[in-house]
Amino acid sequence: MLVDTSVLLRTLQPQHPLYALTDRSIEHLLTQGRELHIVAQNLIELWIVATRSLAQNGLGMTPAAGAGELARIKSMFAFLPETPAIYPIWETLVIHHNVTGKRAHDARLVAAMQAHGLTSILTFAATGFSRYAGIEVVHPAAGMQQDQVLAPQHFHSAFLEFHRVAASGHRQERGRIPPRRRTRPARSCRRPYRLA
Repeated sequence: MLVDTSVLLRTLQPQHPLYALTDRSIEHLLTQGRELHIVAQNLIELWIVATRSLAQNGLGMTPAAGAGELARIKSMFAFLPETPAIYPIWETLVIHHNVTGKRAHDARLVAAMQAHGLTSILTFAATGFSRYAGIEVVHPAAGMQQDQVLAPQHFHSAFLEFHRVAASGHRQERGRIPPRRRTRPARSCRRPYRLA
């Protein structure tokens, strides 16, 4: 399963109303044994929004902060490589589906998914992907029980504690997550999820 940039961006925003849902959804999918992936297109889109000014509907991060978030995201999910097969698939998709404007970014994610044999995407933006046959669009709330989503203040305090420890100069071990969460055994093709 590919994780869409709309979901990745919520992991950067602990005050956002969808932060808690995003966290629980990712944890829920991993508990079910789903493999979660990202591609270069995700990271490019994330960088654009993260470093764009607040006045232009971005997150206003500095390039240094953006670089830290790229590293964090790459440590959380399996990062699939760019391949020469992606472009011809993308070209076929945009022509066949009459894709215009910004929707071409979504088509490129679908092309990367097809090149890597992925058939589902975790996204808040279902309309951008529903036109493509063979792609299962999964909203983060799908399959979640109401009690599986904690109040945002619990996540924010864990987020602050994680960054307090990180700022104190103590590097956390790869795969180590804030104490509020239980650790899952790492699988060879999945990096442990950690929302920080």
